[in-house]
Amino acid sequence: MSGSEWTGIPVDTILATAATHGLEGIVSKRLDSVYRPGTRSRLWLKTPLRRSAEVIIVGWVASSGGGEFGALASLVLGAYDQAGRLVYVGNVGTGFSAAARRALRRRLTELAIIEPPFDRSPPPERATGVHWVSPRLVGTVEYRESAGALRHPSWRGLRVEIDPATAGLPD
Repeated sequence: MSGSEWTGIPVDTILATAATHGLEGIVSKRLDSVYRPGTRSRLWLKTPLRRSAEVIIVGWVASSGGGEFGALASLVLGAYDQAGRLVYVGNVGTGFSAAARRALRRRLTELAIIEPPFDRSPPPERATGVHWVSPRLVGTVEYRESAGALRHPSWRGLRVEIDPATAGLPD
């Protein structure tokens, strides 16, 4: 199929088609532009597809340097699989304001527990230095894909109206 067959199609249609086929997104370009390996250009634009999911906060990791001592660097996330087991789905460390990080850190301190709350342990490299919490808080994340763990997740906020028991595995 030549490039000209894709001109004149509304971008929403192209994005919907990419999503239907499980693609990461689309790349749009000017028809007269050429590809230059290793060079970014405003003539070629990547539009990633993002999904969202409700996830359970099961732990947090403190920042390792700079900034406020013991500040929240990332959240450890879980969800329930089809068998009803709480399993690891990833970490998220972006999308927070400084105020949101402080507020979450205070709230998570109140939920501290000693052992990981998972029914199936997370990868060992993801369990080091984690402050575990009771799985009571649900939040929304946006992500690109989920293949064992969320890829490129970004925090969107707490969802106090959602029961943690309903947070299933992201698509």
